[in-house]
Amino acid sequence: MIINNSHGFVFVHIPKNAGTSIARYYSQLSGINDVEVGGTDMGEALLPQFVQRHKVGKHAPYRKIKGVLESNPLPKHYFSFAFTRNPYERTLSTFLFLKQWLPGSHAERAKSAFEEISDVNDMIHSRFWQETDIDNMFKPQVFWVMDAQQESLIVDFCGRVDNLSEDISRLNQKLNVDLPEFEIKLNITERGDAVSGFSRDSIAIMKERYKSDFDFFSYDPQPPLELVE
Repeated sequence: MIINNSHGFVFVHIPKNAGTSIARYYSQLSGINDVEVGGTDMGEALLPQFVQRHKVGKHAPYRKIKGVLESNPLPKHYFSFAFTRNPYERTLSTFLFLKQWLPGSHAERAKSAFEEISDVNDMIHSRFWQETDIDNMFKPQVFWVMDAQQESLIVDFCGRVDNLSEDISRLNQKLNVDLPEFEIKLNITERGDAVSGFSRDSIAIMKERYKSDFDFFSYDPQPPLELVE
């Protein structure tokens, strides 16, 4: 998350949507009056204290960030933006992240569950994925950008990870900022043998769980062919 008072914008960081790369890119605009929470070296250092004081963290939904901003004694309009991702790609990225970073991480409490999870289909069918959540990673993306009733979009701009460079360019025009061309450096783990593709049953579960994302952001409910088992 970034709250940039100098240029009047808020970056809403949805987990596993290239957020670290985007945060680092827009941190080039940060001055002494601006706040980075997670995503950058300064942001990660600030994160624990910011959460303790303001109850808003790295992956806070915009409605919570907006509440903090509206309580500021110098209210102003902030241009808010986030980036969404195909739910299948996002789920796969989340699986690979948890599988790689689980030991010693904030997800330590799920270690025993992942010892029995060998691929993304195992995760989707596990009680862990269906009943647990870690930093809201498993929630539909509408959670971050819509109102509490999940009826209305409350951010000003939603880009897409699959159109990242072009949407960053459009966003820079809206923000009226001059930055170098965005270089795509996604935090991607090698898929390797841990991913054989989504099974038919997994696809059915995904369609139901992320129906709001498929509908609202117009993603194809069928996964890309290369991700099908």
